[in-house]
Amino acid sequence: MAAQHPIVRLGRTLLAVGDSSSSIADAIEVREELEGLIMAQAAAHRTARDVRDLRRIAESISAGDPDRYIRDVWALHRRIAAIGRNDVLRTTYLGLVEYVESRAVGATREDTPDDPAYFAHRIELHVGLVDAIESGDEKLARAAAQRHAHSS
Repeated sequence: MAAQHPIVRLGRTLLAVGDSSSSIADAIEVREELEGLIMAQAAAHRTARDVRDLRRIAESISAGDPDRYIRDVWALHRRIAAIGRNDVLRTTYLGLVEYVESRAVGATREDTPDDPAYFAHRIELHVGLVDAIESGDEKLARAAAQRHAHSS
């Protein structure tokens, strides 16, 4: 990761971006606010195939390589968004994911001794998103989105 790129913090993952860090942070903030709706839509409309796809993606999230971790997580979020039936919500959410992803130059982990535990926790939160979607309970899905967005 080149030092001249602005940095955006995603929990303890540092994302180097080729654009203004404030515009990326703004996009992440809006995306996080939409996640409750995205999750509720996914819970309401998921199929068995959707859940299988989500499980496969969630099980492949890697904590060993920060760049891969971010790509894996974004793939899961894109697949979750694809389930809902609200086209405006899905298009807006995916546009925000694409905006951030297209401006990301690289990711690194903070040099703290608890990074492995942190990433294990983050992966567990993403598996929890899938569990909530599989339940079909929209309220549970919204709560999982809140835990995901506000857990560090």
